[in-house]
Amino acid sequence: MKVKLNIDSKKMFMPLKKVKGTTEQRLQQARELNVEFYEKNIAGNNTLTEKRLDNLLKVTPAKIKIDTLQLYRYKSLSENNIREAIPMIKKIIAKLDNIMFVNKGNDLSPYKFEEKMALLNKKLAEVLSAERAKIAMKNKN
Repeated sequence: MKVKLNIDSKKMFMPLKKVKGTTEQRLQQARELNVEFYEKNIAGNNTLTEKRLDNLLKVTPAKIKIDTLQLYRYKSLSENNIREAIPMIKKIIAKLDNIMFVNKGNDLSPYKFEEKMALLNKKLAEVLSAERAKIAMKNKN
């Protein structure tokens, strides 16, 4: 069952400190926006572009960028593992129930997991490198 979120798309890339309400309300909205972004841009056979990812990350602090990118990476890996396991699960069920499944839809290429993971890994590496450089500069001074 999918839940439809009624979130104004203009607020999607708004920094959290500009959102009115308590800290808990702002965190809840951030969670909802992360879910919405993932569902529209990464999940399934949606295409993830660097521009969309940059727009999401440009207004967030480094810690949130890192957490968000890692969350998206792990969710993508989980989704990929599930989709790879589906044919195997169908075969097991078929043996147990003596039912024949047609092996259609086992091609994972439309989901472009490799491309999505490469982009997420690249962005995470950029953010981590920038933060490490900032820390190194602080330690020099």
